[in-house]
Amino acid sequence: MIHLLLVAGLAMAKPAEPVKKNKLPPEAEQALRAPGKVTLYSLEPWDIPLPGAHALRNRRILGQIELDGERRATVITEFKSAVANWDGMIDMCFDPRHALRVKAKAHTYDFLLCYECHQLYVYRDDKLLTRLGAAGSPKALNELLSAAKVPLSRSGEMIEAEEKKAVAAEARWREAMPKSIVPLWDNVMGAAFEPDIAPLRAALAKEFPDARQRILALFSWYGSGEGPWSGFPSYEEIAEKLLLEYPTPDLVATAETETLTEPQLEGAARLFGAWTFGQKRPADLEALPAVLKKKLLDHSLKSTDKDKLGRARSAFGES
Repeated sequence: MIHLLLVAGLAMAKPAEPVKKNKLPPEAEQALRAPGKVTLYSLEPWDIPLPGAHALRNRRILGQIELDGERRATVITEFKSAVANWDGMIDMCFDPRHALRVKAKAHTYDFLLCYECHQLYVYRDDKLLTRLGAAGSPKALNELLSAAKVPLSRSGEMIEAEEKKAVAAEARWREAMPKSIVPLWDNVMGAAFEPDIAPLRAALAKEFPDARQRILALFSWYGSGEGPWSGFPSYEEIAEKLLLEYPTPDLVATAETETLTEPQLEGAARLFGAWTFGQKRPADLEALPAVLKKKLLDHSLKSTDKDKLGRARSAFGES
């Protein structure tokens, strides 16, 4: 998910309402103060419901509970707090996993809440009244639904797992980063959409005066990414760009070193076997020494990633 700090003025996406107007419409606020029937829903936003299926605003309903007394007050407070405590962050998505339906004054008000996307949509009958920013945790709502044996969205857990995986992958990437690049990394990556790698190049040359050692360091770094050779985090391209500044003979001579570590070997295989090298230097790929091709293929065949295996076999040939 792409986070946008609206209060800082990033304009890639704007909320329907300015930050200063991030308030519930008066009629929706009044409906929550004096509700009639109140229902809490558990939604699965990633499943498109079939015609006639149990759905709310085109999101599949996993279950629902009628609320009264303390539970009703708790849930209404959670929805109102999500709006009141919004921190100005919003994602370019809307995958609500919780919804509140309130009957008041002959109208039906639906509040669809997505904590992950930092948004709340408010409907009156068939009309969308507003889109608001939202923040907080689904913990209280999930505990209430679970206590009533209502299923929860599994896609939320998938998102959380993917986010943890991404955080771990970035930490591993930073750990493998050449030491001279560490203090420059955040500034370079945050300065522009297309990062200027000149400061990184200069820092590497100072840390490793010998070009062969620089290439080995970059092989090791490039081989410490999330894993895939395609569909990887964009920041991993920086190591590839730095490596491609070297002539192929220098890259080959370094890769032929007998004592490559596993990360260095992975970085070399990834560089020669991935899409960019084959597109930019197809003749050089064809001319790779047979012994080196075999070494890179043998290493790559240890993977269980089907895409990587296919690219390695295509680049290096079956041994």
